[in-house]
Amino acid sequence: MHQAWCRRLNKCSKIDVCKCSTDEGIIDLWSLAGLRFQSIKGLEKFDYHVYWNPCNQWTQESFPQTTKSNNCNDIAVCYDEAKILFIDIGEQETADFSFNATSGTCVLSLKGKAFPGGNLPSSSTHIILQCDPDEEGRLESVALLVLMRITIFKCS
Repeated sequence: MHQAWCRRLNKCSKIDVCKCSTDEGIIDLWSLAGLRFQSIKGLEKFDYHVYWNPCNQWTQESFPQTTKSNNCNDIAVCYDEAKILFIDIGEQETADFSFNATSGTCVLSLKGKAFPGGNLPSSSTHIILQCDPDEEGRLESVALLVLMRITIFKCS
């Protein structure tokens, strides 16, 4: 994770599902709308990928083995395990921005459905937003258990 150029923020508040206000200005993800973060490989040894559309709902292509409880319809973030298991891990309408005082960063959080056989009632995705004037948008890492993505965006 590149943090040498990052300034610590002191606040972060939601404007809409794809934009937030910080003490340094506005973080606007609308220019990244669309399924631009596709098939992001997880860090663990398991065969899984994550797909993220920052601002708009989308539906993952269905496969023959897909069921009603095993699909990604009208979501923001989809978990794909070996093209067999598809799970909604972030619904666009649940998007919320919060301030992480420990790291001094703005975090976009989305709630999704529970993993089959899991003991949690839902899943969640947390995206740490960091500004870099030279970067339009990049996904740096994905960790399965927390489902945290470290992302870097050009901010205004």
